[in-house]
Amino acid sequence: MPGVFIVTSMYQFCSLEREAPISVLYFKIIFTNKLHNYLKITGILNNVFRPQKTLKKTRIKLYNTLSLPLLLYGSETWTIKVRDARRITAAEMKYMRTTAGYIWTAYKTNAQIAKELKITPILDKLLEYKRNWIQYVNRMSRNRLPRVMKRYSLTGRRIMADLWVSETGTGQQVAQLHDRYMMMMMIVPELSSS
Repeated sequence: MPGVFIVTSMYQFCSLEREAPISVLYFKIIFTNKLHNYLKITGILNNVFRPQKTLKKTRIKLYNTLSLPLLLYGSETWTIKVRDARRITAAEMKYMRTTAGYIWTAYKTNAQIAKELKITPILDKLLEYKRNWIQYVNRMSRNRLPRVMKRYSLTGRRIMADLWVSETGTGQQVAQLHDRYMMMMMIVPELSSS
């Protein structure tokens, strides 16, 4: 895994499922690690503070104190896709169903369980964090970097194969771009195999 971080500082593209910007790769790594750690913590809470022996109120307080901050730290700047939202909701409801005393086959919707336990879903909290972050950035002075980056727009052409072909109509430039990319991947073989 250390090779990934070396490459991300050196090149603008790397291969995960297809060509993806570094920030996307970085987000996937961070998000997957955070979700994995969140599931570990909720699993420990389930094992140590069993629902049959612990009050629901206590389990929810432990969850809000230990699990949520672990997952939501730094989430203000995340770009959440539908797949990521489903993963977050599934991880949250795995713990909440156990806390409410239902098994996963019980005919209870996520909304019913959240209402019964009187909790706010993680995705709603995440949106609130984002709103607060945008308000904070808007209150910053105009020369601060987050405010400048919020209003920044790129100029020039993107150098991506599919856009290049549609603009030029030839495949020669695409082949050169592909060759340059493959030479880049040969330097670090662990990325080209994933």
